[in-house]
Amino acid sequence: MAYIRHYFPGVDLERMSDEEFASLSEEALWLHDQFMVHNSARAFFAPPTSD
Repeated sequence: MAYIRHYFPGVDLERMSDEEFASLSEEALWLHDQFMVHNSARAFFAPPTSD
C-alpha cells in the first residue's frame, strides 16, 4: 500500500475494488522496481568524479 500511496497519491483506495487494488499494487511495484534498476544502473555507469 505504501507504493500505491507514493506513486499514485490521488487514488481513492476506499472506492476501489479488490481487483483494481491488486492491479494498481502490481503497477506500483513494477514502477518502483524500474526506478531502482535505473538508479542502480546510473550509479554503476556514472563517470568518475575528480575530487
